[in-house]
Amino acid sequence: MSGWTNEGTCGMRPVRCIERADDGSLMGSFSTGKRIVFVTANTDGQGWTETGCVVSSEEQLEYADPNILHIPGTCSVFCAFRIQNRSPDPDFSWQVVVCRSDDSGKLWQFDSVVETSPPGGLFVGAPFLLLRSNGNLQIYYDSELDAAQLGCHGYQWLMMRERLNGIRGEWAPGRRVLDNGIISEIEAGFQPGLLRDGMASVVQLDEDNLLLVMEAVDVKLPHQNIIQGQRSPDGGQTWWPRFDVYRGRTASCGTNFNAYNPWVCRPGSGPAYVAFCTDEDFPEPPDPSNTPVEKRRAHVKLVRSLADFQSWSAADVLNNDGDKMYNPGLFELSPNKLCSTIDLLNGTRAMFEQSSE
Repeated sequence: MSGWTNEGTCGMRPVRCIERADDGSLMGSFSTGKRIVFVTANTDGQGWTETGCVVSSEEQLEYADPNILHIPGTCSVFCAFRIQNRSPDPDFSWQVVVCRSDDSGKLWQFDSVVETSPPGGLFVGAPFLLLRSNGNLQIYYDSELDAAQLGCHGYQWLMMRERLNGIRGEWAPGRRVLDNGIISEIEAGFQPGLLRDGMASVVQLDEDNLLLVMEAVDVKLPHQNIIQGQRSPDGGQTWWPRFDVYRGRTASCGTNFNAYNPWVCRPGSGPAYVAFCTDEDFPEPPDPSNTPVEKRRAHVKLVRSLADFQSWSAADVLNNDGDKMYNPGLFELSPNKLCSTIDLLNGTRAMFEQSSE
């Protein structure tokens, strides 16, 4: 991939996730903190305008991490997001919530609470919605809560819940996005190397063969961010061992630069592409992995899967104009043409377009 073109910045562009309606128009969302805004654009991704509000509040609630999913052949759109409760005496700390629209995003209604963490600060959030090939709705999300409940305090991993009868109804109990070896180790009372998995995105390779990409940390101190993936052969019921998608280069001090905040997209039946943030092209030393997002140095790069979807190409630069960017997304704008939205952390998002090889 090469030759990305900057299509300019706009405060109405969506963050990360873009979906296509049956009429060819595009849809997405972003959060202002107090509102989750639903936006639409024409077929080529131009002219983004607000057409709905998923949720809003004047209370001490903060909304973030919106992720939308359009159900093909219908006017139904789901939006998952996380809530942080900043009340002085909260009845919960974090929630993963789903809302639904049945008129292509104009009007929204509450659908369900997927997960709630009690007061105390254990994080749940960063949801991702997936429609399985069998028609069931899945949601993936980060959970410090489940890790702590199994005695792995300070850990975080991904959970998946599924509706077993399509897109409506109750959510089945959560499944951990961990391979059987790690699960057996934890259930036997042992702690594996540090896990801080999050920010999942998932594509279907065929039928129930899934590829999930996530932000993780190196098990070695100082636990720099890396991009890892996992494959599932059965629609997310079990997972094979994880593999590296990308690690930042090693600095002279021996510490890796970070690779974090990934998003995976598979155009058609070709390779998968992963966009992510990295500080590896900046002067040493690398940023600590716990540096606040707005203070991290970042460019956006892209890698492509090779034949087995478990080995990956060298990284190409997608955007290195500036040093503050976050939440890169990827979307197949038209056959053999990708676009990417990047949050510039100043209230606007940039859009880049590129033709596939």
